[in-house]
Amino acid sequence: MAMVDPKSFRFSMATLAWLAAPVLVLGLGSNLLGRFGYPLDHLAEASVQNGHLEAAGRLRMLATWLLLTVTSAGCTLYFLWSVRRFARHVAGPVVIVYAGLAAIGVVSVAMGGVPGGQRIVDERVICAAFALMEPGAQPPAARTPPPTTPPAAGAPAPAATRPPGSGGDVPPTLKLYGPPRPTGYDRTVACPDNESSRLLRALNEFQKYLLVLLIPALVLGTLSCLALPAIPSPADCRFQVRRLNVHLYLTATVLVAGLLFLSALLHWPAFAFDKATAASYNVHVDAYILFWGITYTLFIASYYVPVAVLLTKRCEAPPPEHPPGKAPPVKAPPAARAQKDEAAGDPAGELTGLLKTLAALFAPAIAGLLGGIIHL
Repeated sequence: MAMVDPKSFRFSMATLAWLAAPVLVLGLGSNLLGRFGYPLDHLAEASVQNGHLEAAGRLRMLATWLLLTVTSAGCTLYFLWSVRRFARHVAGPVVIVYAGLAAIGVVSVAMGGVPGGQRIVDERVICAAFALMEPGAQPPAARTPPPTTPPAAGAPAPAATRPPGSGGDVPPTLKLYGPPRPTGYDRTVACPDNESSRLLRALNEFQKYLLVLLIPALVLGTLSCLALPAIPSPADCRFQVRRLNVHLYLTATVLVAGLLFLSALLHWPAFAFDKATAASYNVHVDAYILFWGITYTLFIASYYVPVAVLLTKRCEAPPPEHPPGKAPPVKAPPAARAQKDEAAGDPAGELTGLLKTLAALFAPAIAGLLGGIIHL
């Protein structure tokens, strides 16, 4: 088999235009959440003191955070190691673009431009749950049902029993927190003195920094798979196809790990709700995870599919593998060539490869969908 020399590969800077697609997908997802993702009142009311469930939720969150940290660091390091194998005129611009995008992401997170999942779910609910676990905390008294004496004919129900904008009584397991939170990102922090809430925010902030360092590495690593010699050989094409597959599988793995962490993080406060209220809270969290699962699938497809198509076109008819200046090998008889082509294009192998690719592409969406069925 011919040797592959990545130093001879060329990379067109025009390929970087494909960066716009994943940026648009993530921007659209964040914008939709900011405009339509925040809940309105009424929200879950914390009423259960259960140290076992709280500790279990905290440990699940810490375990998935470790998984996300290790996989994110590994994927970023693989990107840097993989790109350095190319010549300086290829690796240099790619690394410079990566550093610029990572710096923009870090500054955006530091300035508070990336809201956390706890804000979307509503920090007031999470703070109320964690407050029950503070020393000396007492669960709220059970609500008493409203008076059963019907009001006079034609008279409206007392205002105290009706939430603003509602025609019925306040549900006994939900709480009216006051004016709804703004449907946008604000810098205020709820319950800053609560230890558990501080831990949740700190780990979520660290996860944001991981993602803004990781996402440019995933995209640029995949785009670098389009680097090829002017006349690519079959070995060159196989080399880049293997790199493309590795980047796809790593991307799917790390984004699923991110969803697992986010799910564990937001399910943690569910220990403080009674069964019916916990069910509604968990459904809300599951919907949030599903949203990001589908967004991550579209994110992967937005740059992987174009790269796969372009790489296939460039490698459709590679020249025969033989040293320059020497005559090509004698062609085999037609029957032998047909057998070789049939073996190379094994239908079972092609189907397996296609299924693995689709599974990796849809892994985040599947993880988000299963989140509502299988909890950690």
